[in-house]
This record gives sequence, C-alpha cells and structure tokens, in this order.
Amino acid sequence: MIGEVSREVEAHNANSVQDDDVKKLDELDKSAKEIGTDFNYTHKIKWMNVTLYIVYHITAFIGLYLFFALQVHPLTMIHSALLVPICGFGGSIGAHRYYTHRAFKATALMRGILLMLFTMSGQNTMWAWVRNHRQHHKYCDTDADPHNARRGLFFSHMGWFLTQKHPTVIKYGRQIDMRDLDADPLVKFQSKYFAQLYILLAIVVPCSTQIYLWNEDPLKSFLVGYVARTCVALNLMCSINSFAHAFGAKPYDKSILPGENKFISFFTMGEAWHNYHHAFPWDYRTSELGMPFTLSTTMIDLCVKLGLIYDLKVASEDSIKKRILKTGDKSHEKYAEVARNISVSH
Repeated sequence: MIGEVSREVEAHNANSVQDDDVKKLDELDKSAKEIGTDFNYTHKIKWMNVTLYIVYHITAFIGLYLFFALQVHPLTMIHSALLVPICGFGGSIGAHRYYTHRAFKATALMRGILLMLFTMSGQNTMWAWVRNHRQHHKYCDTDADPHNARRGLFFSHMGWFLTQKHPTVIKYGRQIDMRDLDADPLVKFQSKYFAQLYILLAIVVPCSTQIYLWNEDPLKSFLVGYVARTCVALNLMCSINSFAHAFGAKPYDKSILPGENKFISFFTMGEAWHNYHHAFPWDYRTSELGMPFTLSTTMIDLCVKLGLIYDLKVASEDSIKKRILKTGDKSHEKYAEVARNISVSH
C-alpha cells in the first residue's frame, strides 16, 4: 500500500477526472437552474435562534476583547489561536474534502482524527454538515440550496441558521444520497453521542488544558478558549458560503456565483478558490495547481507521505483547459488569451 500511496502523491494525477465527469456537472447545473430562486418567498424567522446567536456573538466579542487586551495568559492566547486552524482541518479536510466529496481515501485512524477535530471546532454533526454541503453543490444558489447566495450576503453567511428551511430545501434534502455515511460506524457514533462529544471535545478538553496546565481563570478560558474560538471558526466557514459566492473572478465557470477569492482563501486555508472548486468538486486540492494559501492541501500531502491518506483525485489538465475555454470568463492567467481568440473567431 505504501508504494501505491507514493505513486499517488508523486504523480498527483493518478485518478484524473475525465470529460464525462464534467458532463455530469453540466447536468447538475441544468437541474439547479430549473429550480431557480423565488424572490417572492419570505423566510420565517426562528426567534430563538436569533436570540441565541446574538448572545453567542456578544459573548464572543467579550472573549476577543480579553484576547486582544492581553487579559489572559499568553499560553491561552497561543493555544486558542492555534486551535482555530488545527480544528479547522476537521472541516476543510474531513467534512469537506473527504466526507462530502470523497476526494481521497483515508485510514480509520485518519478518519477518527478528522472527526475529533471537526467536533472540537464546534460545528454540527458530521452527517448533517455533509448532507447540507452535498445539497449545496447539487442545487447551488437555488431554493434547494440551504444557504442560497442569491438571497443576499447575510442570508448565505448566517441568515440561513436563523430562519426556517425553505420547503424546497426540505424536499430535495431528502433525496441526497447519504448511504456512505449511514454505513460509517465512526460517523454514526459521532451522531449518536454528539452532545456528549461536543461538550467534552469542544469545551472541556480545551478549557481544562488552559486551566490546569497554566492556571488560567476558568471564566476567561471559557470565553476565549471556547466561545471566541468557535465563533471565529464558524464565521470563517460561513465566509466561504457568503463572500466567496459574491466576490472573485470566474476563470472556470462564469455562469455560477462562486468566485476565486484570495482574501477568504488566506483565512480559510485554501477553501475559497471557489470557482475552481465548484467546477471540479472532486479535486482534493480545491484549487488548480496548488494555488497560494492552500494549507489544507499541504496537510493532505503530508498525510499521504505518512500513509494516512491515499488515492487522491485530481482533475486532469485537459479537463481543466476544456472547462476554462468553454465556460470561463477569460480571466485565467494561462489560457486567457486562447479563450479571447476563440471568442473572437466565433
């Protein structure tokens, strides 16, 4: 197996995606466009969620004040800051690239680590997160998309948490294939004991570390090491759904909202090269040729060398070029001139 893994990481294209995969995406795009967005629909507000999110963010701002005003132990600052990207790998590598898109294969140990980190980040159950994200890709920016960006920046960022689901989201959500996660014992365990695991991994373990190892004040540890940390992580994740669907060039597909957003990519470890990702969601890199700020991709490559990850999926250069020339906005650095010449000739 190690030899197979080595060949995968050396080539980075052993499982290159072929043109028929691009055709499948085109079919998905057509089905999404048929659903569309009904702008006459008014979402019903969930006032309990609104109240909880207001309290959550106010409390997080208190934690951030303690952090930036140097009112906590220096080790608490370092520990809390490091947990944001470390636990973020549970989302970017685990929930996103592995569980949602199956962009590679992972050992049981790696899956367990990713599930643990994902739970520590203070997100949802893995099952629910993956179902929402698969639905988002299949019906992107339509009424069947849980965080339809056509309803505005705030809705796609956080408004969808604060309102009742659109009936179309509920209808099409029931059709998402989740058999792989239903058969995964680790995912089933995390879903069954999510409340207990959340309290233990997201709150108790980080805060206890700060309290017992360097005598941090328990309340300050809770405010900084849990509330502020998870709130920052949540908003970074949400910024991909909102800002990366509102701003950025579209060198791969100009017909969709997601764009290549360098600013958000920097803060999300490479998750916002979003036009490429929506054009080639199965590519483990989520960007072409390892674009800048792709720390998650670098971590995957390291895990390949350690034998924890294998069978990487990568879009072929030919598929990428064809997609750029067919649907891109002519902003691609390498093929922009070719695309413009083709456009002129037609």
